[in-house]
Amino acid sequence: MKKILILLLSFFMLAAFSASAATFRVGEVYEYKGGVIADDLYIVGGAIDVTGDINGDGILVGGDISVLGNVTEDILAAGGAIRLLGSVGDDVRVVGGDVTVSSRIGGDLVVAGGFVRILSDSIIAGEAVIVGGTIVMNGTVASNLTIYGEEVTINGPVNGDVTLRFSKKVTIGEDASIAGNLTYSALEEVEIPEGVLIGGEVTRVELPMKKFGKFGKEDFGKFVGFLILGKILLMLVTGVLAVLVFKQFSRTVGGQTYANFWKHALLGFVALIIVPIAAVLLLVTMLGAYIGFLLLGAYILMLAVAKVYAGIVAGALLSKWIMKKIIVDWKWALLGITALQVILLIPFLGNLVAFILILATFGTLGTMAYRRFWLTR
Repeated sequence: MKKILILLLSFFMLAAFSASAATFRVGEVYEYKGGVIADDLYIVGGAIDVTGDINGDGILVGGDISVLGNVTEDILAAGGAIRLLGSVGDDVRVVGGDVTVSSRIGGDLVVAGGFVRILSDSIIAGEAVIVGGTIVMNGTVASNLTIYGEEVTINGPVNGDVTLRFSKKVTIGEDASIAGNLTYSALEEVEIPEGVLIGGEVTRVELPMKKFGKFGKEDFGKFVGFLILGKILLMLVTGVLAVLVFKQFSRTVGGQTYANFWKHALLGFVALIIVPIAAVLLLVTMLGAYIGFLLLGAYILMLAVAKVYAGIVAGALLSKWIMKKIIVDWKWALLGITALQVILLIPFLGNLVAFILILATFGTLGTMAYRRFWLTR
């Protein structure tokens, strides 16, 4: 569909195309002021400030990210505080603690954050999907708008349907207008100011967790709003601990997965299907039940480890791509896990990339276990 998707898929699966096709920057502070970058820009840093234009994609990972320049294609960003103030030619996918968007976006907008503000001069040409704690949508959406948030304010035009889920409080401002239907679930009924145009039906849906009492009424919206951020944080902590505690094991997994990526991906796919079938067949016999339980337990454990190490392997592939050598340490693990979580925001393709990475890692773990426990028996 878009060049960024092809680049990401090619990189994570092959890690073999030249770094000359893009501009890479890694450091504590990165500032790019003025001018035009004639290709894609990939930055990892503590503080990132881009005031120049990017004639391609922007992939940014950092603590504090500010983009004032224009981007001709996609933006993928993950960080603590993120500010997008220039125009974007295609899609925007953002994960952050505090997110502010004041942009003309030529495609879709997908945001997950604690506090999300879409300012009034923002124009989204496609659909918008926002997940967060507090969400303020004052911009214009040319298609449908879907929001999962605790406190939601809509004070701008939406030229499609609006769907609001798991909200504690919903506010419709006087400058809002909705061309299609408004469907919402909230603790209180939404008050629609006089003069606000709703082109379709207004439907209130009961909160799914209401029957669970206080948690459903007070905290479920916040829980959903931070679900994605919590998942990312858990993966980051688990991955870093795995690299720090099991250094040699992590290096072996990263190196062997890179060296035999597609072979191990195929082995992982075969094992994913065959092992549970073999375990179930063993369980139905009295003699093989013990082996079946052991096999099933090992299968579940290795699959869980593979999910954690998929991000670490992604970091190893990134290091090979950028630094021309395999590096498995906590810094590259952080980068790989974060990059993988950002890629998961891409519909379908993101899940495909993650699935293949998990298969390759699963195949590597299975091969290592086979060599360790079977060939040396």
